[in-house]
Amino acid sequence: MTAIRVITVDDEPLARERVSTLVHETAGLELVGEGGNGLEALDLITRLAPDLVFIDVEMPELSGFGVI
Repeated sequence: MTAIRVITVDDEPLARERVSTLVHETAGLELVGEGGNGLEALDLITRLAPDLVFIDVEMPELSGFGVI
């Protein structure tokens, strides 16, 4: 089975760490990147082409909705 490639994006480090930990602990998911804001999310999505993105809605500079 091929793992689902995941990135997590949140401007709050503790929240991002928690989601990343849950991804690590979930069979079938592979964490391939983490970001701290919407601009980083765009870069990670472009470079890594993840299958799934866990992204915070409210972030400075560019919101999760702005990334979508």
